[in-house]
Amino acid sequence: MPTYSETLRELTGRMDSVPDAYIAAVNKVQTEAYKRILPLLESLQLDPVTKQVLANAENYAISAQINQQMDAILIQSGMRTAITDFTSSLAEQRALTDTLYRTLLDDPRLSFAEFDAVWAASRAEAIGTVSTGAVGVFRDQVAGALNNSIGSSSTFSQTVSSIRNTVTGNAEVDGALSRYANLYAKDSFAITNRKYAEQVNKAYGIEFYRYSGGNKDTTREFCLERAGHYFHKKEIESWAGKQWAGKKRGTDTNTIFTFLGGWNCNHFLAPVPVDKVPVEVLENAIKKGWVKESELPKRVRGKLGLEV
Repeated sequence: MPTYSETLRELTGRMDSVPDAYIAAVNKVQTEAYKRILPLLESLQLDPVTKQVLANAENYAISAQINQQMDAILIQSGMRTAITDFTSSLAEQRALTDTLYRTLLDDPRLSFAEFDAVWAASRAEAIGTVSTGAVGVFRDQVAGALNNSIGSSSTFSQTVSSIRNTVTGNAEVDGALSRYANLYAKDSFAITNRKYAEQVNKAYGIEFYRYSGGNKDTTREFCLERAGHYFHKKEIESWAGKQWAGKKRGTDTNTIFTFLGGWNCNHFLAPVPVDKVPVEVLENAIKKGWVKESELPKRVRGKLGLEV
């Protein structure tokens, strides 16, 4: 079985790599979807002289027909495969999390089956966000762009340009699917994992954590100040009362463990056994009354210089 450190490194690394892979797949889907939508636009009725799209009932009906085909277009463009891969990665992340706790609790026989229902609900929410939510937004934005072109009697070339910008994006803005994925893929993946981990933490009485995960150019100050450091759960709960850029609405003493640093946070509260907690962190927890000296294992009391 992999070590705790090896498992944690892989688990936290995937909080970026898996959503990034999904976003890359979505970018390819957009490009393919545009190729499939383009021929459908050729059925639009145009003014024979100005080549403007006619604002008539026939064109709005064509727009509705294109909208009805959008699910099939996305499936043919690879969206189902992208979602399936993302779903499989969620399952792999749970397996890594289970391995992490087996090494922490030093019992490879642990199954964590009691958390299956929690996991299933959280997983379903994540998949719904990146699938149903993304497809719905894409469908609505393409329909809106096409109906706007019809209503404003845009030329055919202007209509094509508007659809292309909506579907695949341009130098200023991402395409509809990519923009949605960038907003929600990382959060859906990370929060699903954190929700599950927090249930295990509560069940096994985990009190200390290390703020784990990699930093990057976009890492906010809140996370930079905490990354790599150890904290008692009471101190983590206190963060909910603070304000910082990117904090998620609804962050409280319970949800701080799942929302953590906020939007697109790629960090993870890694559970830490009490005998691995730095002395100064333990002493601070004792001083604040979060931990009772008498309840500490003898080996930990000895490390602190307490009578054993």
